[in-house]
Amino acid sequence: MKTPRTLRFLTIAAVCASSVTFLGAAYFARRVVVPSTSRREDLSIRKVFSGEDGSLRIELPATPLTRAPGRYSLWFGNGKGHACIGAVIAEDTNAEAVTRLVERVDSGDLHAAAAGIWSGYAYSKPEQLGLPFEDVEIQVDGGTAPAWKFTPTAAGPVSSTWAIHAHGMGGKRAGALRGVPVARRLGITSLVVSFRNDGEAPPSKDSRYSLGQNEWLDVEAAINYAVDHGAERIVLFGWSLGGSMALRAADLSAHSDRIIGLVLVAPVLDWAETLTSNGSASGFA
Repeated sequence: MKTPRTLRFLTIAAVCASSVTFLGAAYFARRVVVPSTSRREDLSIRKVFSGEDGSLRIELPATPLTRAPGRYSLWFGNGKGHACIGAVIAEDTNAEAVTRLVERVDSGDLHAAAAGIWSGYAYSKPEQLGLPFEDVEIQVDGGTAPAWKFTPTAAGPVSSTWAIHAHGMGGKRAGALRGVPVARRLGITSLVVSFRNDGEAPPSKDSRYSLGQNEWLDVEAAINYAVDHGAERIVLFGWSLGGSMALRAADLSAHSDRIIGLVLVAPVLDWAETLTSNGSASGFA
């Protein structure tokens, strides 16, 4: 039988444990809804060097992501540096390192970088697409949100079918540029948008993400802009949070009858499940 002293100790320990769990959950929740101005550079850069053919190359730890075929971004220098990483050139026999082609360095000194952030998109600015575009402004709550408009041809009328491209949480417009070439091949005008709290569009009054509950209104503003400029049909491209926003817009938009298609990449369909899973991965469950 436990002594009163032992019971008091166990009660205090339980309260402390509950407090730590609560504080941890609160910290994690805050991380989700408060826009971050920086991200941890968690991918080490082993070396950057020139190949025999003069091409720039980078050696990275071998992971399923760094070994995957395709073109990717590497952000470094506290987000100020950006490089487009291309094909895998070599892997060591122990599969501990992978060497890839560096297609271009858009900013920063890659040779001086010790670590970076691996990303699934290869463009950091619209000029890299080599497609005609213009800067436009969309009226949203609190002011104007910048956007890029791409027309399907260098000359001629703007298509009556428009694609609205919305990036994910913590990202910028550049993250949605990868969908533009596809839309252009289909003869569709593209509008790559920013939205509240992404650092480009006006912030919300509380400067917090609402997990799509309010951000979709900025997609609605983009749809209004498109309709005002001749759009008769709308296709929504959404990445992660942008996918959630697109789904909400398709349901609630005043122009929902014009929305003829959705192209969604990793949309968040169940925030409770997503937050629980991320909380568990962070050690809060």
